[in-house]
Amino acid sequence: MVIEIIGFSKLNSIEQDNVKRISDASYDKISRLFDNETDIEIKVIKHDKGGKPRYEAKARVDVPEIVANASFEDFDISVVMHSIFNKLFNEIENKIGKKNVRKKIDEASDIS
Repeated sequence: MVIEIIGFSKLNSIEQDNVKRISDASYDKISRLFDNETDIEIKVIKHDKGGKPRYEAKARVDVPEIVANASFEDFDISVVMHSIFNKLFNEIENKIGKKNVRKKIDEASDIS
């Protein structure tokens, strides 16, 4: 049950807030699928070469059943974070089946 963000300290405070907020919300969604036994590793890289910064993020989900990976690049850190979590969720859906994912989400929302 861990989110590990590599490169977090190299971001400014606004970028850190965006990364933390999106990661926490998305982690909750993914961890519900696996009974909170989920480890997510995110590597955030800020490319600051001449002008507007470009962000790259790579993420990996480790659970007993599967391993899912995703990466994305863009000029907006929020777009990058949302995109990698959407890609992770889609890969998880493909690996364990969309019906199983939807069923687990529905069960989790009924309990809450």
